[in-house]
Amino acid sequence: MENNLPPLTILVVNDKTKLPGLGFIATDRDKIEEATKKVYEYDWSKIKNPFDIGLKRDEIIKKIRKKKLTKEDQNKIDQRCIGQQLFREALLEIYSSKCCICGLSLKELLQAAHIKAYIRCSEDEKFDKNNGLLLCANHHLLYDSNKINISNEYIININDKIKNTLPNNDFIIKYNNKKIMLPKSKLDYPDPKYINERNKT
Repeated sequence: MENNLPPLTILVVNDKTKLPGLGFIATDRDKIEEATKKVYEYDWSKIKNPFDIGLKRDEIIKKIRKKKLTKEDQNKIDQRCIGQQLFREALLEIYSSKCCICGLSLKELLQAAHIKAYIRCSEDEKFDKNNGLLLCANHHLLYDSNKINISNEYIININDKIKNTLPNNDFIIKYNNKKIMLPKSKLDYPDPKYINERNKT
């Protein structure tokens, strides 16, 4: 409405009435058909992509890996809500697309886990490659719920409750007291300061 564009949200309609909901205020109810026609006829390719942050994805991932993201870059990424996605892509490169606990390499199941909880991170810490681990979905959930923890010597510790209550879950227990698979470069290793901070909470 601010930019005097056709009301694109008019396309979101109720299944039964085939009309936008009562909260739709971009045009009068008696002009729905006319406004819908304008939406379909408008050349939307003229509008700048709102998710374009002025940097190519590869450039951002390189900046994350080299710890060279500027405050401006971080703001753009936050505004577009793509920070976690880009952080994951950087960790996929750093960890050679393998869960650092079990080695699973199916990309669809690999996730970026923050060592220091995301909600407690400063802007810099959110994108700090040394504050991240690449984990499969199972091990990420267990890590976030503190059923698995990792020492600052990178040793995996399985919570005793899991060991006692899940005897058949060898996919978890067999990694107890093993070392995580670390990145090739020491510069990419998880930072013990984040591990220590997490293990204190």
